[in-house]
Amino acid sequence: MNKIHYVPAGLEQIFCDMDINLIENLETDYILTNYLYFKNKPIEQWKKYVDIVHKYDKKIIMDSGGFQLIADPKLRIDTKNVFEYQANLSDMGFILDVPLFEMKSINGVNSLIPVTDKEEIKHRMEKTIRNVNDIKNLDKKDSELFLIIHGNTPIEYYDWFQGTKDSNDYDGISLKTKTIPQFIMSFFTVYKHGYKKYHALGTSALDIIPLFYYVFGKTDFERVTYDSSNSLQYSVVKRMLFDIIYLKNKVVHITETEIQKSCCECKMCKALDYDMNEYRGKPFSKTDLNPNHYSNTLTIHNSNVMNKYNNFIQMLAEDPKELKAWSIGRFPKLKIWFEIIDKCFEECDNSEEEFYKIFEKKLGKYHRVFGIQENETRQQNVMEFF
Repeated sequence: MNKIHYVPAGLEQIFCDMDINLIENLETDYILTNYLYFKNKPIEQWKKYVDIVHKYDKKIIMDSGGFQLIADPKLRIDTKNVFEYQANLSDMGFILDVPLFEMKSINGVNSLIPVTDKEEIKHRMEKTIRNVNDIKNLDKKDSELFLIIHGNTPIEYYDWFQGTKDSNDYDGISLKTKTIPQFIMSFFTVYKHGYKKYHALGTSALDIIPLFYYVFGKTDFERVTYDSSNSLQYSVVKRMLFDIIYLKNKVVHITETEIQKSCCECKMCKALDYDMNEYRGKPFSKTDLNPNHYSNTLTIHNSNVMNKYNNFIQMLAEDPKELKAWSIGRFPKLKIWFEIIDKCFEECDNSEEEFYKIFEKKLGKYHRVFGIQENETRQQNVMEFF
């Protein structure tokens, strides 16, 4: 099967004179950036860095900032400006969508809560369509444009997809994949509509990645990418994903450790000419060109480690039975999800109806499972994977 690409998020700060060449040590093929980081400087100032990224055979995916727009109501984003930056600086961009979240204060803490009101969902879909119409006739150059679909239930995903898919000529689909139910519902909504390119948004759990390979291994896809911000998150707090250990191709461990020179065989660690432990937790001086150099270095290392995990799952996926057996052995709660996925494929392949109708008529018994959230199917965090 074709490769599914792991895409590290949060590498925007590597776009500076001091750190841009660190990209040579990145072992992934793509990076995810956010429009909000670039918008305050002219496109021309960024192009030299983009050329360096391309020189090292890496590609740039640019998010539109729609999620941040919800998290910060005071933020203002111009649709055409987003598109212009994506067209000039990225190989692939997401439309400026209006996600189905809202910021609410719960016990004094601001939290993002799913939007479930039908009228509000319709309103946000209409705003997304207006954003798309604003750029409909603009030249996207060589950049690909991906449609993001949203929803909380199969019918909501269907309505969003049907409402937005004809607004533009999209190169691919961005699926919601923060949880396994989101992935299943968003994927099967578009499964039979002929798309060959997919991106999985915001994947932060190790257990969902084998499901990507299992699901897309049953399709004739051209390219699949998925992003995660774990690499950046652990760098920011000065922690480190260290290494992956293979035991007869059956067991894999990701462990946290102190960072020492030559402790890792990834490209980033091989390229270091200093012991990173010396810089652990210490701020850079004012004379340093980039105070984020330490975190950028860690982020690339972490990305390489996550890429190793992706490659390990890729290897297992050559035999779907072995992939399933290993995944259930490592993550026992995946057993029910493999069963649900098999049932979804079976019913969709044997029916001309849309997925939401199949779900209502034949997969309704799984509705309780699709509704399970944190308390029952808590996604396993990278740092808990030992």
